[in-house]
Amino acid sequence: MRLHRHAHYEVVFVLEGEFVQHLENGEFRYRAGDVVFLNRNVRHSEGYESDCVLVFVNLSPQLVEDLFFSTAHQLRPGAPQCSRGPIFQFLQENSRETGTDFRREYLDFFAMGGQGQAAAVLDAMAQELTVASTGYGFRIQGLLLELFAVLEDPGRYSLERIRVDARSEEFLYTRVARYLEAHHGRATREELGQVFHYNGDYLNRVVKKFSGLTISQLGQRLYLAEAKRLLRETDWGISEIISRLGFVNRTYFYRVFQEDTGMTPKEYRARERRAGGFAHHT
Repeated sequence: MRLHRHAHYEVVFVLEGEFVQHLENGEFRYRAGDVVFLNRNVRHSEGYESDCVLVFVNLSPQLVEDLFFSTAHQLRPGAPQCSRGPIFQFLQENSRETGTDFRREYLDFFAMGGQGQAAAVLDAMAQELTVASTGYGFRIQGLLLELFAVLEDPGRYSLERIRVDARSEEFLYTRVARYLEAHHGRATREELGQVFHYNGDYLNRVVKKFSGLTISQLGQRLYLAEAKRLLRETDWGISEIISRLGFVNRTYFYRVFQEDTGMTPKEYRARERRAGGFAHHT
C-alpha cells in the first residue's frame, strides 16, 4: 500500500468500529475511542477492513502557531494561553524543524473510558463549521484546545509518544507496556502473544530488557497501583475492587497486597483516610 505524508498534522478519531493505520514502522489497529495524532513527517495510509466511523482533523502549521505560540490574541499578556502538556510539547518540538532535520514520530491515545466528551467537542466543531457565523474561527480554536485537554486527561486516555525510527524491540516494549497499563496489569504472556503476534517468552524477554521486570512483575506493579488508587479515592467495597481488577482468587490478591504494603486493603484504606488529602467518591 502506497504511503503518503502531508504538510499538516493529522488527527484521526475512531468513533465506531475498527480502523487500520499503515505507518512506516508497521500496521496498527485502532478501535472505537482510540486516537492517533500524526506528525507531518510520518508517512502513512489508511486501511478500511470493516465498517467504521472516523473523524479526521487536519491542523495547518499556521493554525498550530496561532493556537499555541502566538501572543497576538491574548486577553491577559503573560497568562498561559493553553495547557503545556504532552500535546503542546509534541507540537513545539515538531513545528519548527525544517529541511532534513525533522522528527518522525506520532502520538497514540488509547481509550480508557469516558470518550463521550471528545465526541461532544467534535460535534460542536462540526456545528461551528456548518453554520460559519461571525467569530466561528475563534470558537473552533477554543474547542480545539478543549479537545486537546480531553485527550490529555489520564482518566480518559493512555498516551504514548512513538518514534518511527525507534529500535523495533523498544517500540514493541512501548506497546506492550501501554496495553498492560490500559488493563491495569491484568494480562498474561499468552494473551499478549495473541495480541501482538509474538511468542510470549520473547515478549517477556523484551519487557525484562527495558523495564527490569518480567511481564508478571510489571503487571503486579500496575494492578497494585490501581488497587491502591481505588482504595484511596473511592468508597467501593474491597470485594468490588478485587472483582473490577479481574481477580477470581480473593486470597491470592490479599496475599500479594500484604506482601507489597505490609497491611490488608482495609488497613491501607484506613491509614490513607487518616492521612487525609484524598477526595473519595462512590
